[in-house]
Amino acid sequence: MQVSRYEAQQQVLSAAFFDSTAAMWQWVDPATMDEPFRAVAQAMRAVSDRGKHVDLDTLTAECSRRGVNASVDRWLLYPIPLDTAASVYADASARVTIEQAFLRGSQQIAEGADHWDVADDVASTVGLLSRPSRGAESYAMEWSEVTAMEAEEEQWVLPGLLSRNERCVLTGKEGHGKSLLVYQLLLGAAFGVSPMDGVTRFPRKRVLVLDVENTGPQIGAHFRTLSAAYRPRSAEPTVNPEVRLMRNHYIDLTRVGDRRRIIDAANDYHPDLMFLGSGYRLADGTQDHRVIAMSIQQTVDQIRADTECAVVIEMHAGHGFQNDRNGWRPDGSSYWMRWPEFGLGMDPVVVRKGRLTRLVKWRGDRITGREWPDGFRSGGVLPWLPVEEAEIELAR
Repeated sequence: MQVSRYEAQQQVLSAAFFDSTAAMWQWVDPATMDEPFRAVAQAMRAVSDRGKHVDLDTLTAECSRRGVNASVDRWLLYPIPLDTAASVYADASARVTIEQAFLRGSQQIAEGADHWDVADDVASTVGLLSRPSRGAESYAMEWSEVTAMEAEEEQWVLPGLLSRNERCVLTGKEGHGKSLLVYQLLLGAAFGVSPMDGVTRFPRKRVLVLDVENTGPQIGAHFRTLSAAYRPRSAEPTVNPEVRLMRNHYIDLTRVGDRRRIIDAANDYHPDLMFLGSGYRLADGTQDHRVIAMSIQQTVDQIRADTECAVVIEMHAGHGFQNDRNGWRPDGSSYWMRWPEFGLGMDPVVVRKGRLTRLVKWRGDRITGREWPDGFRSGGVLPWLPVEEAEIELAR
């Protein structure tokens, strides 16, 4: 049953009064309350701050000293647990905030404001609110629960490479086959065929693609090339894979509205693997690099929290010093260095024929036991075939 803000504020005063300590005010700021509750709460807090016991006499005296109606007992109900009262107050206050945001939005639209600007304004306001827990489970585990935890069986999305909820950021030189390798990974998961050997089968995965760099014809060419390689080797060659390509070719994840639409799309489809890229096209490039990085990362982490999907992001590497590509670390903020489970860079190796690239780890793997190859060469069953370091050295 919903509790009005008026009743919620009564509960806050009652819980604080019967507890007779200052604990409530760690959760609720009296300044956020409405009058006359605010004045009574401030008086109650003042009594507690002076180390005095809060009872009817001390509270009435403090209210009288402040010029507040001394009949404070009419605002009190009955003993209520502090956390319950604080949660009810937060929920009731959030409901009022939401109602006011929608009312303001309706008025703005009636006055001719752009509806998307209004939607972003409402989303920004509502996005700051914390949704209260609807369950009774604790957010903290006890010692016995922690020590009883055992390693879970790996839930592979790409066997040997990526498991559920893991993040991989891939960087490389412009025009050196970075996107093609990404699509080789994505469609391998979708067809249930290893993107490393083109032979080993595994259960098909649902794949969601947000490609804001490549054109439609370029993406279509990648799909056709890789479908020709994977389909005859899949367990069900006549069944189309579950792949969705999002139509958002312009996106700015620093905007709450855009961020919400991408998160909603992922929640609707619930992919096993999602791709976003290229990084420089996912947000307004005029923004601070830290803001851009955090906006992209927060969006991805929310999607992971909701769907537990693995995520691949394509980024350009910075030019670095004398075009050394900065160790193939992502262009922009160093925030990227500590975020993904795997940070991989495609370092081109000059060869006479075809293309060869070394796979550089620009951050140490957060998770061990993965089988990312030392590099890739072009040609063969798949556009990129894995190679070992010895083959790379021989080809130089």
